[in-house]
Amino acid sequence: MSGKDKEEDSMQKESTNFNSQGNRLLNNILNQRKLNFSKKSKLVITGLIIGLILIILHSLFSKMQSNPATAVESLKTAISRDDRSEVKNLIKSSNKSQHINEDDIEILIQYLKNHHDYSKGLFKELSSQADKLASDSDAHLSSKYFMNLKPAEKKYGIFPDYKILVKPAYITIKSKVKGTNIYINNKQVGTSTSDDFTHTYGPYMPGIYTVKESYRGNYAKVDKVVKVDTTKNTEVKNIDSVKYVNVTSENEDAEVFIDNKNIGKKIKDVKTLGPITNNTKIYAVAVINGKQYKSEEKEIGGEYNKEETPKLYLDFPTYPGVPNPNGGQVQQLIKNYLVFKCVAVNTGNLGAMNSYIYPGSELSDEVKALVKKYQSKDEKITTKSCNITGCKFNQDGKSGVVNTEEVYNVDKYGVQSTKEYNCSYSFKFNGKTNTYLVYKLLESVSR
Repeated sequence: MSGKDKEEDSMQKESTNFNSQGNRLLNNILNQRKLNFSKKSKLVITGLIIGLILIILHSLFSKMQSNPATAVESLKTAISRDDRSEVKNLIKSSNKSQHINEDDIEILIQYLKNHHDYSKGLFKELSSQADKLASDSDAHLSSKYFMNLKPAEKKYGIFPDYKILVKPAYITIKSKVKGTNIYINNKQVGTSTSDDFTHTYGPYMPGIYTVKESYRGNYAKVDKVVKVDTTKNTEVKNIDSVKYVNVTSENEDAEVFIDNKNIGKKIKDVKTLGPITNNTKIYAVAVINGKQYKSEEKEIGGEYNKEETPKLYLDFPTYPGVPNPNGGQVQQLIKNYLVFKCVAVNTGNLGAMNSYIYPGSELSDEVKALVKKYQSKDEKITTKSCNITGCKFNQDGKSGVVNTEEVYNVDKYGVQSTKEYNCSYSFKFNGKTNTYLVYKLLESVSR
């Protein structure tokens, strides 16, 4: 027999015993022939005795209701019966600022009804807490679940009372796109104010929530909807199908088109473009020597998603470029640069590699970041092959673009792997050294 059953059995015996004694007392008083009570006196005495019986019965009932196990059983019953009013009466948020409303109760009831394993474990834990509180009202209790049984203010200042405290949930939203509207259960709760936005919303009743991120911009319109179970996960990351891209081309005066619409900007005006979606189509149109050329059309889906800010190089395959006898020199420049880039990554020494980079180029900083990345992983790389797939000079004869297919061998603690990339580089002639040098990495796409 559990502690609760023993206590109820004891109180039932006390009640039965008192009723029996009360009845005997009443009969004895009324049957005493020596006392000549008036009818009115008999009624008064009877009323007093009945009142005393009711007071004692009420006290016994209140004591029984103050049993911590009763609070647990009452909540379990209320949830099974979908009794929202009773559930609301039995629970309390551990966050004093949280006001529990009807919607909160509905979320709680539906969660516990639809997640039987969690509900079973939760009530088992609450019953265990009730047993501890029954023997020690000051017991310190904690739980891996979102509910705890805690003593509350005493009833009538005498009998102990218990409430089930609910630990509220909080939902953290992360967004990489400024201006994204955020909704939780169809209610807008905020808007991202930066391109590196993080905010925690709450408190909420634990349960299942629908989180929606909605972005409406010049080049993209997209919604992302996810279901969040706050007992398992409380973080929602950004809409990964929308991002910024770096756009370059061999012709910086070419006009940019997005989804077949001229955006009124040239390549040189849109170093960073976006936000756009993964399937947004981008191309450029250039006029060279009075003739119009269209670049290849690109999307940022697939391989580009591996990069934080993808680099899109818009090549003009139908434009042959200007013939130049120095093509072989430029191709060798690229191959030498790639060899010494590997040396820099493996040793941290950028000296030799920098001799192949145009002064002031951002490429040097990019390689520094690459060195840091590989060394943090204890990886070493060597050039396995470099196939030059294209080399075009611009009209000035002093700049142009080289396209490559690069294969690298990666070694980590003796374990070998291979990485392959399609890349595009721009080059420029340096009058001081009278040589061509690598200027920019225009694009790098893993294969």
